[in-house]
Amino acid sequence: MIKRLSLLLSLFAPLCVLAETVPALVIGGDTKVALQEIVSVKLDASNLYVLKTDGSTLTQPLATLTFGTTETGAGIRERLSESGQSDYIVYDLNGRMVKQGNAQHTQEVLSGLEAGTYIIRMGNQSFKVQTNGTVCNSWTYTPAVSTPFESLANVAASSDDDDEYVPEPAMQIELPGLDAMTTIAKLDSLMFTTDLSSINVIRGGIFTSITLSAIEQISFPMSLECVTLAYSGNSVEGVNPFFFDGVAISLDGAGVTVNSSYVDDEVEFELSGASSNGYFKYYGDKKFKTTLKGLTLSNPNGPVINSQSGKKGTIKSQNGYTNTLSDGSNYATSAEDQKGCIFSEGQLIFSGKGTLNILSNYKHAIASDDYVSFENGTVNVLSSVGDAVHAKDSILVQSGTIGLTCSGDGLDCDGPITIREGENGIPVLSISSDGDGAKGIKTAMDFLMTNGNVDITLTGKKEVADGKTTNVIGVKADGNITITGGTLTIVNTCPGGKYLSADGNITIGPAAKVIY
Repeated sequence: MIKRLSLLLSLFAPLCVLAETVPALVIGGDTKVALQEIVSVKLDASNLYVLKTDGSTLTQPLATLTFGTTETGAGIRERLSESGQSDYIVYDLNGRMVKQGNAQHTQEVLSGLEAGTYIIRMGNQSFKVQTNGTVCNSWTYTPAVSTPFESLANVAASSDDDDEYVPEPAMQIELPGLDAMTTIAKLDSLMFTTDLSSINVIRGGIFTSITLSAIEQISFPMSLECVTLAYSGNSVEGVNPFFFDGVAISLDGAGVTVNSSYVDDEVEFELSGASSNGYFKYYGDKKFKTTLKGLTLSNPNGPVINSQSGKKGTIKSQNGYTNTLSDGSNYATSAEDQKGCIFSEGQLIFSGKGTLNILSNYKHAIASDDYVSFENGTVNVLSSVGDAVHAKDSILVQSGTIGLTCSGDGLDCDGPITIREGENGIPVLSISSDGDGAKGIKTAMDFLMTNGNVDITLTGKKEVADGKTTNVIGVKADGNITITGGTLTIVNTCPGGKYLSADGNITIGPAAKVIY
């Protein structure tokens, strides 16, 4: 197996030379087809079909497809052919019919065709023809093709369960960094460019060109349901099954930037591995999910997970895995908003049954210009020089175990903050801040707690700045504080510090337990 395809870019002698070594497609062992003899490659769920320039179709069970060299014999015979009145069908090199009719002369067949190369079917004969759009430059006679290459069926696996992903047969083009993948069901054909410098992947009539010198291998695994990104030092490797669907991923060392125009559904990114100089950044008009599977990632120059999309981003910690994210103390200058180790212009959802540890050295640990919701799993802010969680629209704590250690506020929001029992159980929240003038929970609107176990420990002093004194407070609401259930414990060591403070009403129901 040849790892790189530099041979594909080499020049080779005219076809009439005998026993010439040329680049070839290797299929299932010893079967080889010179690239110059291939028109296109088609696939279904079980077989690979190679349409050759002589009009024949080679069929092989799906197997590892790679590139090598082979020896070729005498070149293609050329001849002019003007048979009697005959029905004809003209196909382009992608196997699509472009014209059909009845003709006696070559000019009739070629009439209306753009300059290029075509396959023409006439009764029991097939021809490859090159035309300049007016006259025939060359004909190549071949025997009839037994299997019409334009009608090869694509078969996809399916499932009645929308929540269960069923892998399908796929084609994976292995490239440096991230491999491109597509399900065979969506694949029309492959076509080599005439200079053998690139391969065109055709899906739904859309061409995507990939330089052959960049291809390491083409294989046929089962499909993946998500983008996989494995960080390793200063590099990232993985597979992008949405490569042909508008999910463009660029790599800068261990930095990953996603530009997604995918419109069908949420795209999932599976992140694993370790890097001390990496990040994940997302641009797109649709929601996305990052699934963390044993990820240890640091970005000394900015956020580790950075969504510049106004859509929902879900951060899932996979069951059985511990993940650690950390940023640097100084961020690179940017015109974009970047307020913390995890930042999003849109909503942030934390889920999963694994563990996520965050160390924030610049500003906030978790920040959103929308809302933040904790739905499951363990989230630990081990340290934060600013707020542990900072949001604009709202903060919702409804399940999971959340531990927040910071020098700013524990939960800080311009909107309401709610703590309640979610579908995954009663939340357990602990907040510890040593910041001067810090608040355990701070909201510019209402605070509501209906269930949960919340512990707040504050060890900072009153903050004096510009002649203004800011007190240390357990829960501060510019609106109302309403606690109808659960247990809230507050320890405040600041002399004169407060436990609960609201500009509106403070209501504690009989089912609630508040301990100072």
